Amino acid sequence: MTTAPAPSANSEPKRDVFKEQLAQIQKHVQAFHADILTEEGAKTAFILPFINFVLGYDIFNPLSVMPEYNADVGMKKGEKVDYAILMNGTPVILIECKQASDTLSVDNAAQLYRYFSVTPAKIAILTNGVQYKFFSDTEEINKMDLKPFLEFDMRTLDMTNAAILDQIRSFSREHFKIDEAGRMAIEMKYAEGIKQFLFKQVQEPSDDFAATLLGAVYPGRRTAKAIEQFRPVVQKAFLGFLEERVAQVVRAMNIAAHNSQYAKENGMDTVVNVVGDAATGKEIITTVEELEGFYLVKSLLTAIVLPERVSYKDTLSYCAVILDNNVRKTICRLYFNNTEKKQIGVFEANTEKKYDIQTLSDVYKFAEPILTMARYHDQKTMPSAAV
Repeated sequence: MTTAPAPSANSEPKRDVFKEQLAQIQKHVQAFHADILTEEGAKTAFILPFINFVLGYDIFNPLSVMPEYNADVGMKKGEKVDYAILMNGTPVILIECKQASDTLSVDNAAQLYRYFSVTPAKIAILTNGVQYKFFSDTEEINKMDLKPFLEFDMRTLDMTNAAILDQIRSFSREHFKIDEAGRMAIEMKYAEGIKQFLFKQVQEPSDDFAATLLGAVYPGRRTAKAIEQFRPVVQKAFLGFLEERVAQVVRAMNIAAHNSQYAKENGMDTVVNVVGDAATGKEIITTVEELEGFYLVKSLLTAIVLPERVSYKDTLSYCAVILDNNVRKTICRLYFNNTEKKQIGVFEANTEKKYDIQTLSDVYKFAEPILTMARYHDQKTMPSAAV
């Protein structure tokens, strides 16, 4: 990876300002939501701080956040949306506010539904400062969906759930890209739908789901009788698979936490392991981030290979995830040396392609090429992918 930095008792891990601000707003909402009874109160106490401090849009700059944005609908003039977030003078996000005591419903979204069709905005947010519902036009262009693709409650938002935090982060000024808004909305919508479907299957596998799983392992005919007979087996296997995956993640988190604490106590905040490189005489340092990245990739690979077959090989330049402890079976490479820019290297045939990543969870975006490479190496060796 790189040579060892000089130990520093004052060094600190990089701050996640977005997460810190979101946590502060959450505490504020939890403390005062019962005391805020009006829409104006919700705007002042909860919504404007969320827009300004969490999403990072300057509420004092009307070229960034325009209150009472004009959204005339047909012959009906004077229609105004509470806030419009602007980019280059164009509204990209519309925000309609309700009283904090209101329960957000389809009826609450009626005005927002009208506004959406007459502005260029691709994202619409309905909120009472406590609950947030994000809408787009995933089903019909320029027509707001009836169901949100993302929703959360500030009182119960899980601040340890990196996936939901990254979804919210993607709408911040630093990360939001108008030309990718539609794609993001579709991904979030259907990913949530798939999660809900799988949750139902854990509780009670449907005939089609049980038949699909049986088809991979059961040599006999998948008759209605066979499906009914094996339904408890399917449910037990599915639950067992989920429990194993959770256990793997917990183990990874415990290992990372232990190593991080050990390194911090020794004045080396990010170091997990240090070994000498025989060729150069330099020290190869494995960091907590590399280990966490490795376990993320490993969690993906357990869908097709046994966990014990996956390991890593750290070098001065990158940390490679490999199969069967064989450097000729490289799955991907983690380029985490540069503190300013992190990259992941994935393979297409014998060509490596590097992509920038913002957070560790971005690794999941490359699940397809990672799994494809694992399947490839499960069948043959590719010398050109050697470390």
